Amino acid sequence: VKTELADYAFNEKCYDYLEKIVKVCKDNEIKLILIKAPTLYPYWYEEWDLAISEFAKREDICYINFAKKAPTLLDYSHDTSDGGFHLNYYGAVKLSDYFGEYITKELGIVPMTKSEETIHRWEKASYKLKKEIEQ
Repeated sequence: VKTELADYAFNEKCYDYLEKIVKVCKDNEIKLILIKAPTLYPYWYEEWDLAISEFAKREDICYINFAKKAPTLLDYSHDTSDGGFHLNYYGAVKLSDYFGEYITKELGIVPMTKSEETIHRWEKASYKLKKEIEQ
């Protein structure tokens, strides 16, 4: 539920930590991507989105608001287990597939090669996840 706020500014401490994260990433040649998770709650104000967009532009980092993309990507009644607060397995798969395609096509990040080791690790992790979901 959207309610008006007296102040839409993020706390300076939030920016301090975000700037530290950006510095660590840049110092270690890590491509940082800021995302807004696709949730209905709590409400994500346009003022917050603009502030993060401006921060990302200033720092030359990518920012993706998945809440804005969600209406064409997700069905909150099926892809969340709590009406739009957390993605369930199906929502996570949809978002992961979209995000993987996005970073490959839009950002030019090359997927890991499908070595035997990578395939084995993926199959093992997938099997474990599927077992947990079935419980």
